Amino acid sequence: MREDELQRSLEELFSDVPAPTPEGIKGRTAVPLAESGETGRPPSRRSQPLFHEDIQSWREQFALGAFRALAVLGLLAFLAGSYYTYLNGRPWLIPVYAAGYVVVIVLAFVKGVTYPLRAWGLMALIYSLAVVDLIDSGRGGDGRVFLLALPLLAVLLFGRREGFLALVVDLLTMALFGWLYSSGRLTIPVERQANTANLFSWLSNAMVMLALGVPLVLAQGGLIARLYQALTHSRSLTDELEEQRRQLEAQRSDLEAQQIRLQERTRALQEANYALQRRAIHIEASAEIGRVITSIFDLDQLLRQAVDLICDRFGFYYVGIFFMDDAGEYVVLREATGEVGAQLKARGHRLYVGEGMVGWAALHRQPRIALNVSEDPVYLADPLLPMTRSAVALPLTVSGRLLGVLEAHSLEEGAFDSDDVRALQSMADQIVIAIENARRVSEDAALLEATNPLYRAGQRLTQALSMDDVLNVIVSLVAETEADGCVVGLFEPLGSEQPLEIVLPSIWRRDRRPSIEAGTRVALTADLLAAYSSAWVAGDLDAPVVPLQSRPFLEQAGVRAVANFPILAGETPLGFFFVYRTQAGAPGEASLRLYQTLAAQAAVAMERVRLLEVTRQQALEESTLRLFGDRIAQSMDIEALLRDVAEELGRVLDARAVVIEMGPTLVGAPPGETEAE
Repeated sequence: MREDELQRSLEELFSDVPAPTPEGIKGRTAVPLAESGETGRPPSRRSQPLFHEDIQSWREQFALGAFRALAVLGLLAFLAGSYYTYLNGRPWLIPVYAAGYVVVIVLAFVKGVTYPLRAWGLMALIYSLAVVDLIDSGRGGDGRVFLLALPLLAVLLFGRREGFLALVVDLLTMALFGWLYSSGRLTIPVERQANTANLFSWLSNAMVMLALGVPLVLAQGGLIARLYQALTHSRSLTDELEEQRRQLEAQRSDLEAQQIRLQERTRALQEANYALQRRAIHIEASAEIGRVITSIFDLDQLLRQAVDLICDRFGFYYVGIFFMDDAGEYVVLREATGEVGAQLKARGHRLYVGEGMVGWAALHRQPRIALNVSEDPVYLADPLLPMTRSAVALPLTVSGRLLGVLEAHSLEEGAFDSDDVRALQSMADQIVIAIENARRVSEDAALLEATNPLYRAGQRLTQALSMDDVLNVIVSLVAETEADGCVVGLFEPLGSEQPLEIVLPSIWRRDRRPSIEAGTRVALTADLLAAYSSAWVAGDLDAPVVPLQSRPFLEQAGVRAVANFPILAGETPLGFFFVYRTQAGAPGEASLRLYQTLAAQAAVAMERVRLLEVTRQQALEESTLRLFGDRIAQSMDIEALLRDVAEELGRVLDARAVVIEMGPTLVGAPPGETEAE
């Protein structure tokens, strides 16, 4: 990846990460306490209603608690007061006490009673107790205490204004009862009077109550106001702290989110960096393997170097290269790594096309990846490779032609991603090119190597003086190729346009003695003549070009592949030779060209030898005739003449007996024992 592409990738990776800003310029900041205002109250408009609700809630709880306390303590007071009033002859107070206690119970425990009703009920109850006590005991009772408590409760339950109003009510009540007792309109027994009828005593008590009540009301009201302000300020501070806490929580959440995004991007960057490093390693390994294999022209060495380098540079568990067989039926292991590869090659490991991952890749000509071999239905487990966890098979193709398959195994699951497959496929393409180059070089080298024997054979064929010399040259040259055997046949009579039989004068086999003897004769049919008068190559015996009459002989000899090359003098068939192999598969291209050239040169040599034999025979016949003429002219003895003629004819014609018949007399002479009658 180029630098500009990498920079763009990094910019996209961190595009949504905010840039850092100086402190105090951006982001939420806490509101200082000094900014809450001169009065100490928070700027929030909902703060005062909120604190008022708090005071009101406290007042409600206070009123409810007071009534419930009165409900408990009032029972004892009710019983004690009722008993006391009964002993003192004032039973009329018992219903009053009972009614007051009932009111306390109702206001304390009945649900749905509002705060104003409960607060005013408490005020009314205290005031009622004060009035009853003033009626019953005058100045000597507890009525003045109840009246003094009334403004204090008013301040607590309602506020300063209600406290002053309750104090005014107390003064008026004291004045009223002072007038009632002083005017004689209201009287009590002497033992409970305690200056009750003295108006000035009532006024004095009123002034004292006023003197005590005003400071208490003021003090209590001020205290509550200060308490209200303190609570307001405290709540303001609490609100500010809560707001700052929320801001800090929000900032912390933002920082955590940014940290998570940064971690994700760091992880993505690390993965991208790892992918780039791995890709760089693959490219470097591919380049190194390309450099090495392109400089090797020996196919076996090339394949061995290729699998070893791929296994070492990529860290694979096992690497193998398969080649297609000549019939296109199997993919055969040609080279593999390690001891396992040696064992697999030794046992001739091969797979049908379509079998396993290698066969699948060969059939479909597409890569096959198994990220987890235990879950891949196509993968075939091999006991020699128990540690394989993932594998890949890549077809080796060139110009649409399948050469074989490259297979790699890994110890890790999911070891092959798209980048690995691309790198391996690129490397496989380089290997294919190197294989093709090595094959061409090998074929050229084989052709060059074969050219020298062909040259030597041509020289020997030009010097051949007999048919045996020609046959020996054919067999010796075939023996220098990859052929396992050779059979040379001649059509008899030699040079005839309608030969009658096939003579097999020369038979050679590399591994053992041939199953038929040299000199075997086979009756010639039109099908055999047509078959052996044309050139053909058969990778197996089921090919239609193989003559049906020859198949039993070939099968008995263990022949799996055969190629026939006719020996033609112009259009006249002189003979043929066919080479065979004990394994399926046709000979190489270089060998086929060698055989074709050999057949052409052998035809020239045979025709030359045949003509030489004809010429020699004609010369011999002419010499014999001249000899006969000379002897006849010189001989005076007819019997001696006939004997000499018979001997010479027997020698020339290689006959077992010569019979000369003259008239009624039979003259015959066996070779070496001529006799005339």
